[in-house]
Amino acid sequence: METRTKIQTVIRIRPEVMERVKYQARGNKMSFNAFVESILDQATKVSIPKLSKEIELDPLVKSISGAIPAPTPEMLEQDDRLAHLLCK
Repeated sequence: METRTKIQTVIRIRPEVMERVKYQARGNKMSFNAFVESILDQATKVSIPKLSKEIELDPLVKSISGAIPAPTPEMLEQDDRLAHLLCK
């Protein structure tokens, strides 16, 4: 099993939100912490938009496609600016 370093943090939330999150975590057979982390992970994942197949690309653009490799998740994690630009 992979061990990852985690940081401890404190957040302030309303009691009713806390209860709903605990309920959802139990329903998913997860700890409160694991559930909150999974929600934050999903909410902050970067998705690289794909071109619609209906768009006709210029032959020049087609000829150079693949010349620059798509960023890996590790690259996006390390470079906040790149991740920000790809999400715009």
